[in-house]
Amino acid sequence: VTDTLYNNNLRCRWEELRESTLSEENIFHYIDSIEVLVDIAKDRHYQIWPILGVYVWPNPYPLADTYAEEIVNLKTWIAGRLTWLDESIPGICYAIPEDTVIVENVFGGEEINFIVTPNPATTSLFIKVNNFTQPYSGSLISVDGKEIITTEFNHTALLQMNLENIAAGIYVCRIYAADGKVLGNELIQKL
Repeated sequence: VTDTLYNNNLRCRWEELRESTLSEENIFHYIDSIEVLVDIAKDRHYQIWPILGVYVWPNPYPLADTYAEEIVNLKTWIAGRLTWLDESIPGICYAIPEDTVIVENVFGGEEINFIVTPNPATTSLFIKVNNFTQPYSGSLISVDGKEIITTEFNHTALLQMNLENIAAGIYVCRIYAADGKVLGNELIQKL
């Protein structure tokens, strides 16, 4: 996968799960709980199918001669697989320092939302910022960071961007408050 954002998000999610649901401790605890639950059933299983110590594809080596050894083999395989995944999942999970302040809304308590339509677009793009009483502007930015179109409008206007002379591709539609703060971004596909 060559998408850096996807890889980084995947890595962060993997690291998050490795601290809880997919931690070796949690998985092994689950295996141990099932081992107790199926204790009587496993005896019936091996009476009907006497396969302990017998190679049955795709058994890993060493072959287990007892049920306890089967559990050890399972845990050993899972530990190795988790280690391989830890080393193989791409991306970098950037930690947010504990003293970082995450600001939910910096615009005086107003809930900011905006509509960009249609997406994908062909000849025009319409933008409307709702619940925001200040002037704002919109820009269409190419993936290499170049500003292609900039349009200023006030809170009562519906912005229309003419896309007729814009090449097909992926763009970022960025909405700015009058003071230059970014209100939001939306990925746009131009057909």
